[in-house]
Amino acid sequence: MALAGALLVAFIFAALGTGVYVTANGGHPPRHPSTLATILVGMCAELPLVPYLLIVVPRMLGQTLRELGFRPLRLREIGIAALGAVAMIIIVDGLASLLASLFHIKSQQTPVQMLQEAGTGGTLLLFVIFATVIAPIIEELFFRVFVFNAGRGFLGIVSAALLSGLLFGAAHFQAPAGPFFLTFFVPLALGGMILCYVYYASANAYASMVTHGLFNSATVSGVLLARFAPHAAHLK
Repeated sequence: MALAGALLVAFIFAALGTGVYVTANGGHPPRHPSTLATILVGMCAELPLVPYLLIVVPRMLGQTLRELGFRPLRLREIGIAALGAVAMIIIVDGLASLLASLFHIKSQQTPVQMLQEAGTGGTLLLFVIFATVIAPIIEELFFRVFVFNAGRGFLGIVSAALLSGLLFGAAHFQAPAGPFFLTFFVPLALGGMILCYVYYASANAYASMVTHGLFNSATVSGVLLARFAPHAAHLK
């Protein structure tokens, strides 16, 4: 029941996000949605998950929030979170770069393109906050606290981590099957499994949120550095 509920909610909120996009663009999927519109759609689609997860999941799984890992971080758990972030940067970014090189793909993930094209004002700040703080919290609540915990009771730890990782990769799906699909889906699915390990090894929900946030922060920092460093050098 818990696993079925997790999959159902995943489908509902994926459909909700797609529906908002289509409705906002006259009944047609947008080719180039604005950064601000995309952020707002993401918030509308994902924020309702928070109260649902915090209220319903403990009841469905028969566990308290503390038993699900909502307790203060200790030094050991912070260390696990940091190592997890390093592993994600090496494996996810490394594999994505390798696959892109093998298949001669120069395209980037939509969020990276949005970050490169965002202005320098409020929209950019909102995007950074959403990517490094809000999204990691919401996604860890769903994919690790909910899906992984629901799945491990029925499938076992490894299979539950695989399921959570595949759903995590699918949630960031943005292209048809093929080399482009492999370049982003496979690395992110592995990243989702690493986050499952961090959550399981630390027994702390905040640890995987920190790992996820650090990974996204590293990505955002790299993109912003590449974007603004040439301008700074030119000004000198």
